[in-house]
Order: sequence, then structure tokens, then C-alpha cells
Amino acid sequence: MKQARDRASQLAGDKEDRDAKLKKMTEELRKLKDQLGRQERLEDELEREKAEHAAELSGLEKQIAQLKDQLNKARHGLQDQASS
Repeated sequence: MKQARDRASQLAGDKEDRDAKLKKMTEELRKLKDQLGRQERLEDELEREKAEHAAELSGLEKQIAQLKDQLNKARHGLQDQASS
């Protein structure tokens, strides 16, 4: 009878240990999911910022091309005036 009580006590202790481990693993999993969610949001934000910077760079390149064109036109105008 004592052996049965000891075995039952041992099994109950084992169950408590498994439950504690399961609870700990569940909490760790939740934390990892939270971290993954944060990482995905940061990656999305980075991609948006990259797209914004690419659009801004494209706009600046267009402005530079326009300014170069205006500068060339002004040079040609001055050259035409100087040769007249």
C-alpha cells in the first residue's frame, strides 16, 4: 500500500513538473511570437522607409537633370550673345 501511495505521489510530482515545464515553454513561445511580430513590423517599416527614400532620390535626380538642362540652356544663351 505504501508503494502505491509513493508511486501515486511520484506520478503527481511528475505531472506537476510537466505542467510547470509546459507553462514555461508556453510563456517562452508567447515571447518568441511577440518578438517575431515586432521584427516583422520593423521589417515592414524599413521597407516603407526604403521605398520613400527611393522615391525621394528619384525626385532629386529629376530635379538635378532639370537644373543641368537649365544650366546648359543658359550657357548656350550666353555663348550665342557673346558671339553676336
